[in-house]
Amino acid sequence: MKHSWATGALAIAIAATGLTACHNKSTASTTPATPATGATIPPIAQQTVPNPLPSLTVTSTTFAADGTLPNSTIFNSFGCTGGDQSPQLSWTAGPANTASYAVTIFDPDAPTNVGFWHWLIYNIPPTTTSLAANIPPTGGAGTGTLPAGALQAMDDYGIQGYGGPCPPAGGGTHHYIFTVTALSAMITGLTPATTDAALLQFNMDGDILARGQLVGLFGR
Repeated sequence: MKHSWATGALAIAIAATGLTACHNKSTASTTPATPATGATIPPIAQQTVPNPLPSLTVTSTTFAADGTLPNSTIFNSFGCTGGDQSPQLSWTAGPANTASYAVTIFDPDAPTNVGFWHWLIYNIPPTTTSLAANIPPTGGAGTGTLPAGALQAMDDYGIQGYGGPCPPAGGGTHHYIFTVTALSAMITGLTPATTDAALLQFNMDGDILARGQLVGLFGR
């Protein structure tokens, strides 16, 4: 009887061990891998045109595609001594049902893990396909004029308007992505002075018809 009890106990122990091993294997196969220490996390922001979204062609008379941004567009603080003037931009018209355009400038290379937004304009009229150079921040002075009805949100400098590039010295060349987005609606219910990139993009989502991008470079 004792031998029979011991044999049964051994069988139960073996079975329990097998179940534990299966459980551990199952857990290991479903638990996400932990990123390696020191791994680079890409900026959490839209950087490229998603496919198969229709594309707009974006150009500028201020700088060439993938060319260096001129000093007139560079920030005038934090060690930078540029003119801090927004560049001229033009784009091809969006689809027939375009109700407005938005223009943004984003630097994915900024050392913030979430990039850096330099300009956010929305509710540009659907009949407008260009922006003059040197459009001033809201309430500021400049030779360019913001299209009627268009609004400027807050960039990451805390400026309600354009803030030029000023990457850290010795940080290499940064890519400044100028994006024009055609939308099927006007954006309503936002207060420009308290609207940042995340809030603006959230309100754009679902109304995007087409998008085009132009990249300018700058480093110091």
